[in-house]
Amino acid sequence: WGKEGIENRHAGLGFTLWPAVALASALTAGLMTPMIGFPLLTFSASSIVLIYFIVLSSMSLYMTGFASSSQFAVTGASRGIISMVTYELAFIVSLLVPLLHKGTLIMSSTSGILLLTFPLAGLAMLVVTLAKTELPPLHIPGAHQEIVSGYSAELTGRRLALIETTHMVKLVVMTSIFTALYLGGASTIGLFLAKTLLVLFILIISRVIFARLILDQAVPLYLFVGGLSLIDLIRVLL
Repeated sequence: WGKEGIENRHAGLGFTLWPAVALASALTAGLMTPMIGFPLLTFSASSIVLIYFIVLSSMSLYMTGFASSSQFAVTGASRGIISMVTYELAFIVSLLVPLLHKGTLIMSSTSGILLLTFPLAGLAMLVVTLAKTELPPLHIPGAHQEIVSGYSAELTGRRLALIETTHMVKLVVMTSIFTALYLGGASTIGLFLAKTLLVLFILIISRVIFARLILDQAVPLYLFVGGLSLIDLIRVLL
């Protein structure tokens, strides 16, 4: 946060605005995410609003790249938007399946290990978590090996700090959502940490086992897990 920010004369207003919007959206989503029991902010159909703010956070990250003058940033942002279009179906369905099974759209922890009941939707949520947090093997929008950090290529100082903090907050939010919906939630801090660390361990294992996917490989994967999640959605509705 204390490092000097390099001003880009050719960048638009969004170069400064969008990183702040991304972090604010991720933090707002965190308020509606059950971590220990019920979320801090709860109301009717809060899950729909949660989806909105998580999508807005990801969209804002990529809009930062479009506001930059770097071709690396624009390329990374384009990859991010394409990825979003294909994995958002899987995200929305896998988030709604446990809630519809519970009979509510209010974001809250479920009872029991629903990962065993709805394994396809649970798998989709894990894949989407990797994609939304841009963790390997799905760190496609910011692949250092190809496009020099992608949409954040020209970010420095506080702007870069906002982006990195957003990623950290989104990782906490997404792992907490998975814990609340598919692992039965947690009533104590110790149980919450144990379950979320288990989810993080699974994400780390996938990073070690699988090589980085390119966009042409990731898009069919997102569509595939989206189709799998629809199977569990049909099971719930029937």
